[in-house]
Amino acid sequence: MWEAVGFIDGFISAYNAYTSNGKQDVLAGMSFNDSYKWIASWCRDNPSKAVNDGIEALIWKFNPVKFKLKLE
Repeated sequence: MWEAVGFIDGFISAYNAYTSNGKQDVLAGMSFNDSYKWIASWCRDNPSKAVNDGIEALIWKFNPVKFKLKLE
């Protein structure tokens, strides 16, 4: 579990660092705990997908223009 939490934190932090001026909050004020719950729910609904797909879906939800992702 802690590996997944570290992966999620790192993915989101890296996206924040490399977006616009490096200060954008891609979670739009959502706490990390709430993001874990959102991603866990997404993963339960999409069991054949990878965790990073869930993280990308969360980022896309709050940043549809800045994060261009082709979701299938």
